[in-house]
Amino acid sequence: MLILIAIILICSAMSDYAAASNWEASEYAAERRHEELMEVTRKNALKRRGTRKITRRRFINDKHGNILGEEITEEELEDDDY
Repeated sequence: MLILIAIILICSAMSDYAAASNWEASEYAAERRHEELMEVTRKNALKRRGTRKITRRRFINDKHGNILGEEITEEELEDDDY
């Protein structure tokens, strides 16, 4: 009878250990996914914040009635580091 109780306790302990290790692995994977997401978000925020785009357009008519146009797009980086 004592051996049967010992076997049941050992099986229960092994089951608890397996569940704990699965939980720990899932928590580690969730933390890693969160870190990757934060890195991508940080990079996208720097890209959006760090550039400024200006577009200028000019159109003129010549003496023959032709329309001439020019479009200039300027992009510049804004440095917040002093």
